[in-house]
Amino acid sequence: MTPRIAVVQHGDVREARRLRATGQPEPYYGMHYSQGFLDEWMSTRPHLVISLNAPNHREIQADGLLVGLPEPKSLPGELGTFRQLRWAYQIVRELRKFRPTHFLLRTGSLLAATLLRAALRHRWQTLAMFAGFFPNLRRYDRFLTTRIVRSLNDPLIFAAGNHRQPATDSMIEAGLRPEKGIAWDYPLARDPADFPYRQLSPGRVEIVYAGAMSQAKGVGDLIDAAIQLKARDIQLTLCGTGPDLAGFENRARILGDSVRFLGRVGNDEVFRQMASATFVCVPTRHEFPEGFPLTLTEALTAHTPILASDHPVFTRVLNDGEGLKYFPAGNAPALAGLISRLIEEPTSYELLSRRTTEAFDKLQCPIRFHEIVERWLPR
Repeated sequence: MTPRIAVVQHGDVREARRLRATGQPEPYYGMHYSQGFLDEWMSTRPHLVISLNAPNHREIQADGLLVGLPEPKSLPGELGTFRQLRWAYQIVRELRKFRPTHFLLRTGSLLAATLLRAALRHRWQTLAMFAGFFPNLRRYDRFLTTRIVRSLNDPLIFAAGNHRQPATDSMIEAGLRPEKGIAWDYPLARDPADFPYRQLSPGRVEIVYAGAMSQAKGVGDLIDAAIQLKARDIQLTLCGTGPDLAGFENRARILGDSVRFLGRVGNDEVFRQMASATFVCVPTRHEFPEGFPLTLTEALTAHTPILASDHPVFTRVLNDGEGLKYFPAGNAPALAGLISRLIEEPTSYELLSRRTTEAFDKLQCPIRFHEIVERWLPR
């Protein structure tokens, strides 16, 4: 029997296909690789792809149906949970109408808990491919993680992949059977050997951030740190879009020409910005379920020293000084103080740059995304 494949994932598959078809750059590293593989993998099979960051749409393309079901506007407390559940059940209804034989889950949290339970009830052969740390600080997070892991341990679930070893370890620590957890990564596109180590240059200090414009990613903390350092010659360059962008632009007006919001730009341009910057900042707050951000990897590739929050997914792998310096997540004054110290210490800066190679090597993961999917269901 021909498999009927259903996929639920972040991003906008319709837009990703358009970008690839027109030869436009990928907005983040690995998108063309992962989505290009999945498109080919599904191409001769009936398939449904539900995109969670796309405008509402329903479009038939070849053998597949593309559906956009965007996340509802978040609300605090029980009302927000109710909206999330209603969204999850809407997705389940779409899946049931399609009647899949195989289900690829590419999202976490409450959606994952709800969709995995539906997959087990309806006996869909399932592969879960995550890209985020499984949080356990709040009671709510522990409750959800327990539900997700219990479902993942069911024999009907083929495996649970996660982006790199730290995030995979967080699943196993939460109770996932070790043989089910598989760390994966994207193929390497750039070699650190092709880029020079960095030295601290006199004059303007440029700090680059690339990623979602959201409070949980720590963007506001970086802006506040730059405001505290307004008397110094610092240029802040922010790449990306997101729900809090307008608020950040308003907050950063005091910085005048010392801040640039580039919006969504291609990955090659983001890498160019990072390779020419003094620092790359990865200020993620603890509440964000970070996997291991590609921004951090690309900064290490370019040998650009990193200012990183002490998010547990970072600190469990890299020690302070291994290409990066840590500051307490959510603490803008501490970040400002760290920047002030480092720009006064050219020797320490150069050592950080040289130790990026050591950090890069620590992060390498030999298994690629497509290899796990093909183990589950070969083309």
